[in-house]
Amino acid sequence: MNTDTDVLVIGAGPVGLSVANVLAHYGVDFKIIDKKSGPTDESRALWVQPRTMEYWAKLGLAERATAEGQTVTEFYVLVDAKKYGPIAFGGVGEGRTPYNSALVLEQSKSERLLLGGLEDLETHVEWETELLDLRETEEGVTAILKRSDGSEEEVSADWVVGAGGAHSNIRHALGLTFEGRTYERGFFVADVDMEWPLGHENIYPEFT
Repeated sequence: MNTDTDVLVIGAGPVGLSVANVLAHYGVDFKIIDKKSGPTDESRALWVQPRTMEYWAKLGLAERATAEGQTVTEFYVLVDAKKYGPIAFGGVGEGRTPYNSALVLEQSKSERLLLGGLEDLETHVEWETELLDLRETEEGVTAILKRSDGSEEEVSADWVVGAGGAHSNIRHALGLTFEGRTYERGFFVADVDMEWPLGHENIYPEFT
């Protein structure tokens, strides 16, 4: 099967979904694909910056995000079971943006928020679809896509947006390196059920 589109977006994480919402909002013809079966169920990235909220406001998504998330005005540091703080965080960018506090909204919720925006504009992500090959042409680019049932699709597009992360096959297809270095200290992000001796009242008394 052959398909023509203006923009092909590879990757339906927060970046790819944000791009897709902007394209849909302005009536640009596009396809967005992802080899996963659907949005993540994990917390992953948590922090939504004020500039992102400004873009979401233009797309009509900022109020939904605020209702789903937690506005951060201060935070505490916990060291050896002792709480230090509060460290004020509200008012950042005051006078320059209406969103002068950061928003905690886990990635699982932000992805569904952006998917909801696409549904409002009557478009959707093509899940379980991956990029096999990408080549440049005189008119733009040609991509070969593969679906979970083994069928393939050739897509001609004027532009391709690679939003698949550091290990994106777009990056490999274009021969692009991922600049930077590994942090010396390791850390983990995990969603867990945990029992611990410190109750919330010792850290965040306002949440009790």
